[in-house]
Amino acid sequence: MTDDVPPAPDRPSPTPAVGDTLPDGSVRVVSPPVVYLPCRLDADGALSEIMMVRLDDGRAALMAYSALDRLGRACGDAHPWVLWETERLDEIKDLKHFDAAYLDVALPRAMRLSTS
Repeated sequence: MTDDVPPAPDRPSPTPAVGDTLPDGSVRVVSPPVVYLPCRLDADGALSEIMMVRLDDGRAALMAYSALDRLGRACGDAHPWVLWETERLDEIKDLKHFDAAYLDVALPRAMRLSTS
């Protein structure tokens, strides 16, 4: 019995690794299958609005969080949220336009909600 390591393949893997530059010049990223989105609720506790942030240059940004604890740290521990499938984010964009989406970035302090 030998502990030989198989030789490396002659050609690279067909799937680029995360962070690799793709032929079109973009960088491969992996998105989570679902994200937590800060939102507003109506008086009955139903979803009223997905919150957006207005950037300094006037563009609207969707803020998304890959885990509930990250949303809590970034938005405040009392902030309402909705769980959304990443592949369905275009549905939000069709209803309420946004120019950029950010993952795990803190909300501006004035928008955060906390129990303390």
